[in-house]
Amino acid sequence: MIALHDVTVRYGPQSVVGAVREHVEAGEWVAVIGPNGAGKTTILRAMARLVPFEGEIWIGAAASSALSP
Repeated sequence: MIALHDVTVRYGPQSVVGAVREHVEAGEWVAVIGPNGAGKTTILRAMARLVPFEGEIWIGAAASSALSP
């Protein structure tokens, strides 16, 4: 299970991804689509903790902040 709760990513003062909410159950297939510059890769980087973010990301039963990158 992956859950995003109000995930926002900023580069400096600029918000590049704002307040994303999503819930994906184990076993579900998901595609992330959108135009160039929409924030698709940025969300994946936040999920991997490669960029700082605000909000909460849960992977399984653990908050991503409790997991190592």
